[in-house]
Amino acid sequence: MVEPRAASHRLLYLVAGVTGFLSISQETLWIKVIGSANDNRPETFAHALGFFLLGLAFGALAGRRVQARLRLGNLRFVAVMVAVSGLVFYLAMPAGAALLTRSDDLGRQFLLVATALTSAAMGGVLPLLCEAVSAGGLAAGTATARVLLANVLGSAAGPLVTGYVLLEVETLQHNILFIALAALGVAQALWLLAPERHRRAGVTIFSLAALLALAAQPALFTRFLEKVHFGTDGYLPGYQYVAQGRAGIVGVWPGGREYGEGLYDGGFNLDPVSNTNLINRAFFVPALHRAPRRMLEIGLGTGSWARILADIPAVDALTIVEIDPAYVDVMWHYPDIASVLSDPRVRLHFDDGRRWLARHPERAFDMIVINGTWHWRSGATHILSSEFLRELRAHLASGGVVYFNTTGSFDVLYTAAGAFRHVIRVSNFVAASDAPFDQRADERRTAMLGIHGPDGAPRIRGDSAGVTLDRFLAAASEDLAPQLRRANDLWNITDDNMATEFKSNGAGTWWRSLPYRVWRPDRAWPTILF
Repeated sequence: MVEPRAASHRLLYLVAGVTGFLSISQETLWIKVIGSANDNRPETFAHALGFFLLGLAFGALAGRRVQARLRLGNLRFVAVMVAVSGLVFYLAMPAGAALLTRSDDLGRQFLLVATALTSAAMGGVLPLLCEAVSAGGLAAGTATARVLLANVLGSAAGPLVTGYVLLEVETLQHNILFIALAALGVAQALWLLAPERHRRAGVTIFSLAALLALAAQPALFTRFLEKVHFGTDGYLPGYQYVAQGRAGIVGVWPGGREYGEGLYDGGFNLDPVSNTNLINRAFFVPALHRAPRRMLEIGLGTGSWARILADIPAVDALTIVEIDPAYVDVMWHYPDIASVLSDPRVRLHFDDGRRWLARHPERAFDMIVINGTWHWRSGATHILSSEFLRELRAHLASGGVVYFNTTGSFDVLYTAAGAFRHVIRVSNFVAASDAPFDQRADERRTAMLGIHGPDGAPRIRGDSAGVTLDRFLAAASEDLAPQLRRANDLWNITDDNMATEFKSNGAGTWWRSLPYRVWRPDRAWPTILF
């Protein structure tokens, strides 16, 4: 038979673990929402975490005073704090999204303050639990250690369960609802377990709050993603297609414009004449390498690039590595592009590109293409650093070419020139190789005209073919490597300095763009001068 005091201690340890799980789950979702609202800037995580920790500290400091004013016992005070945390968390999400559509700055500030308020409600719980266990007969040090251990275990489960499981099987909006309902459910259970009388009032309030949250979910979270992703840029008419998973949220605007976590990723387009998504850069691939038989593409995006790459006659095998399956989910709405996935020469792997290369040191390619994200985005260094370029170089066959997106960063060009002997710029892409780019203009024309669709029809055809090819050829520079290597005002991007994410550098200068702005496809492309 379990002693009453031991049972009480076990209950308090369980409460410490559950509150830790709920608190870190809330933090995980706050960071995801605030990150999207702030264009996934690298400083977002630090800001969100800082406000979260400030809230915890304030809650721990003021918790006992609040309990004294409310005149509640330990378990009932914990119940109230958990319920308040869940309700603030749930209601502040749509409120912050709505405010973002009025003012980007105020919306982001509101979300950060709401993060602190949510964690403050939880912050008052842990010191009280340590005190309650100590009052049950354990030494203060032992009591604190056991409560903290339970809390740490619960906190560790938060990002694992919520970040890796729940976000994979349910939408962000439903996860917000689930965590809020879980908090209310825990509050109700603690209220019932408390030794005080008058249990019905508390249970009725918690149950009513949960029912109202369920009933209000559709109205409160209408166009939630669009509001968070676009703010004052406009959230109507809204996404036409959306796919969500733990790796990210992919939405497609009417007209085929694709966004990853609210940032423009490209467009669903194969037409070189309209060139709405700068697909000319993909058409230029056979003009960079005379026989790109084995090709690797890191980052699937809309799949438009993959379709054009597979249409190059010389390609015998196209390996695609994509970290987020959501991109494939939205691709199926565009059968002419999704057809590339059924091509027998194409192999798709869901993995991080850098990790996949490290796991396959024996693979060598004639061409490696990376249609990467914005150079200032959090994590962009992962696919732009000199260390990664050396990894790519090790996977190139003799005469191989690396072709990737600079998104307007001169530091990316400079880093490429430090890793390879020859560098040319094609629009906002850079092609780098140890072999010279010595194709003549007529060779490049012939190579691009040789791209044919699955039906055998040339991709570039008609009366406008000549003008289109001239425009494509004009987008390419001469070899810039010698000029770049003489530059003394550019940074070599490394895994350590994360230059493009934190350095002030022209088009990527984050401090000049406050309040933060991101190029949208209905705006003009930034001018790239060299």
